[in-house]
Amino acid sequence: MSDGHAYFFKKNRYLRYNIANDAVDVGPTEIANFWPALPAEFQANLDATINWGDGHAYFFKKNRYLRYNIANDAVDVGPTEIANFWPALPAEFQANLDATINWGDGHAYFFKKNRYLRYNIANDAVDVGPTEIANFWPALPAEFQANLDATINWSWVDRWQLLDIDRRFLYVMERLVERYGYTVNGAAGLAGNLGAESGVVPSRVEGSHADTPMRSKNFQGVMTDHEPDDIMNRNAAAHIGPALPGIGLAQWTSGSRRAKLFTHPFGGSGLGARVIFNMDAQLDYLAHELTSGFSGVRAVLINPAVTVNAACDEVVYNFEVPGAILENGTKLPRSDPRVQNVFAQRRTWAQHALNAYHAAHP
Repeated sequence: MSDGHAYFFKKNRYLRYNIANDAVDVGPTEIANFWPALPAEFQANLDATINWGDGHAYFFKKNRYLRYNIANDAVDVGPTEIANFWPALPAEFQANLDATINWGDGHAYFFKKNRYLRYNIANDAVDVGPTEIANFWPALPAEFQANLDATINWSWVDRWQLLDIDRRFLYVMERLVERYGYTVNGAAGLAGNLGAESGVVPSRVEGSHADTPMRSKNFQGVMTDHEPDDIMNRNAAAHIGPALPGIGLAQWTSGSRRAKLFTHPFGGSGLGARVIFNMDAQLDYLAHELTSGFSGVRAVLINPAVTVNAACDEVVYNFEVPGAILENGTKLPRSDPRVQNVFAQRRTWAQHALNAYHAAHP
């Protein structure tokens, strides 16, 4: 439920699985023991569950559902008929679901028998299907193209800080190399800068600690656990959100670049405030920025001959441009000792990222 654990349900029992440790750390035990707020009818034989990515989980059974507030450990909607809240779902998907999953790209998938549909979370609308599972999931063996019992997205949602830094670096490195075509050294130079900026924690706001990435001072100077919408809609005049503007992997700060993070069309539409928790969406936005506005930096990062230090220096000097390399708003020359000091610090991060990658890909 976005706390570094996955939950498995069967009949009237469940277990909790610690993702980082690859171990069961609670149960199996009765659902009622851990979920006393659930009505009795939802304490056994669930049809499907889904984390909606907005602080709520949904539990489905027959033609009814309830919404669970994760932070408050309380039911805040229902139980009531699925049709009441999900009128966009075709009638066949308003009862007896087989499985549901939040894909992490702004869409949820609903499965029933041999059919599925894709639900656009931001638009509250079905944008694919219903159609046969086999049409969209041809890689699934035939036996898995109908009558699924369950699905799960083994992701960290808003809890990337619970993974050690090596695993965060590895995740980013693999995607930069395999999905976006950066050389290993180029990816390490970029990832090292992300480590210096955010600790490779996508939900981190400027002025926070990596262990509590959404906690920083507000405009009144009070340490606050900021809500995602307040971070997205940060407004100095209205005193909304964190006092400092930086957000995300690259600590996007300037007005236009920061705003475009929330509207970047990942998975077909902008994720809005949910992008704060989405590592893949932020990496996609990062790659888009490098392609569209920083082509010179990207050229360095995809050059097969680039060294990790050269890649790291290029990113910090021409993409991140931290205040430490500026004087009166103008970049200091690369030879300036203050710039060289920043280079040295960030090269250490880049080497860390490179080591994490080589440990998994000897």
